Amino acid sequence: KSSGRSLLTLINDILDISKIEAGKLELQFEYVNSKSFFSEFEKIFSLRLSEKGLNFILDISSGTPEGIYIDDARLRQIVLNLLGNAIKFTEKGNIKLKVYAENPQIVNFAREKTDEFIDLIIEVSDTGIGISKEMQKEIFDPFVQGQGQNIKKFGGTGLGLSITQRLVQLMNG
Repeated sequence: KSSGRSLLTLINDILDISKIEAGKLELQFEYVNSKSFFSEFEKIFSLRLSEKGLNFILDISSGTPEGIYIDDARLRQIVLNLLGNAIKFTEKGNIKLKVYAENPQIVNFAREKTDEFIDLIIEVSDTGIGISKEMQKEIFDPFVQGQGQNIKKFGGTGLGLSITQRLVQLMNG
């Protein structure tokens, strides 16, 4: 069952990266409650955090809008990849998810129609092993993992950060 799940994850990752590179992945935006959206990650990872004795810190700035218009499935995929790596490579300490807004702009489309745009900043930090300066550029290439990374201990395919980077770029991040 576990091997089947791993294979399915690998196939889905390869399909995602192929769609992105072919320009066939279309974002589907909708309004979501920002606090609910970001709060769910602690629940998703609660067992792994507990098993490793890690603290989870969620810091949503008061300036973050209550509702955000995003492709929630793709943003969830990005945050899951980042938090999953943070937990995977952290043995003690904490994982922090920080969310805040910058650069608010109000755009007038018509006399009575305006929209507010922001840069939504999402930071994941941890007290883990880190990534060497040499690997920081290569780590976003497909199938690349940290040098000396113990595949048996950490697992993975080396696709998570590649997909994450491409999704962020697709969202103008």
